[in-house]
Amino acid sequence: MLTDGCQDLAASWVRYLPSDLCQKLAVALRSGPEAVLALKATLSLAEWSEAAQQALQVASDGDGPYLSGALTARLGARSEQPQVLAVWTGPGSARQVGRLTVAAISDLIDEAR
Repeated sequence: MLTDGCQDLAASWVRYLPSDLCQKLAVALRSGPEAVLALKATLSLAEWSEAAQQALQVASDGDGPYLSGALTARLGARSEQPQVLAVWTGPGSARQVGRLTVAAISDLIDEAR
């Protein structure tokens, strides 16, 4: 696989797959096709199995270590991205009534305008 293809694949996986799965894919790619095949056997979701099948093809082509490095680098870059954490700073309430976070954020944005 061309290096651009590996970079695109790594970017897609980091964007759409859970971090722990990406880390497992990186380790398996570094270890070789047998490790990728073993990982694939443990996956149940279709999109995860599809990613493992793509990884198996790359590893079989000999580009596993390159994709592993690209994936590891993108995971590192993602972990350094700022994250938004919603925190309730309003008054406490004796009632146990909840509210959807999306609705609260929407109201906050509207009030700020």
